[in-house]
Amino acid sequence: MAALIRPQVAVTPGSSSFPGRTPGWDPGPAEILPSQPGALGPRTGIYVRLPGANFPPAGSRPVDEMGDANIAPGGTGIMLRYTVPDGVTFAAAGIGFTAADETSLAFLSWTILAPDPVSGYIAKPSAIGSVRNLTELVLVVGSSVTIVIQGASSPAAAVTYDFIVRLRGWLYSEEVTR
Repeated sequence: MAALIRPQVAVTPGSSSFPGRTPGWDPGPAEILPSQPGALGPRTGIYVRLPGANFPPAGSRPVDEMGDANIAPGGTGIMLRYTVPDGVTFAAAGIGFTAADETSLAFLSWTILAPDPVSGYIAKPSAIGSVRNLTELVLVVGSSVTIVIQGASSPAAAVTYDFIVRLRGWLYSEEVTR
């Protein structure tokens, strides 16, 4: 609330020094406005609604899952299985890979199944990302869908390797406003 401070007038309010004013006129307290605009907060400013698939909205829940699989040369294995809970949507933000022996990543390729192979993420080399520095991923999956990260080891691999995957994103639900 603004402080009640009288205006800075060189004459007393009761005098008739102001032409056209009657004696006894009092302009009242001056309104003091802030020098800076108000800060944005949860109840102020303009409400901005961004798509939950691109940006984690308020109330979203983070997902950060890791999995692994021992995959023999020429074989495949499920490295990670994640089921999206009912009533929410999953937006994946990043994926990364590592192994007990980092050189073994040259033999790994991976595919995302949700439940069918996801276009753009079929037989990709694991040279992208690491579990510390994830590579961006564009994937939005509806509720009750199981996401599977399937790894495949090259037949040229010498032995069975333990491959590790990390998938990060968020769960959200969209509100429909009319």
